[in-house]
Amino acid sequence: MPNNMPYMQFYVDDFDNDTCGLSAVSVGVWLRLLISMHRKRCGSLSGTPEKLAKITRCTVDEINSALIELENDSVCEILRQSNGEVTI
Repeated sequence: MPNNMPYMQFYVDDFDNDTCGLSAVSVGVWLRLLISMHRKRCGSLSGTPEKLAKITRCTVDEINSALIELENDSVCEILRQSNGEVTI
């Protein structure tokens, strides 16, 4: 299937400012989440930590830690549901 959106606008200064307080792992997780959202043409992602870890190519511990950092630094909003699913 050809990608009708082969690129995305990426504002380097905004990304750098938004992520300057994050660990390298969390920066990578955030970038992978943005790429996934772009590919799905949506503004949010939902899934279990295991699913999100697979999407972002990290461990479950790393995704859980990254989500805490992303939320604490106000990079994105994170909704945690009682069934364990997370929406970013």
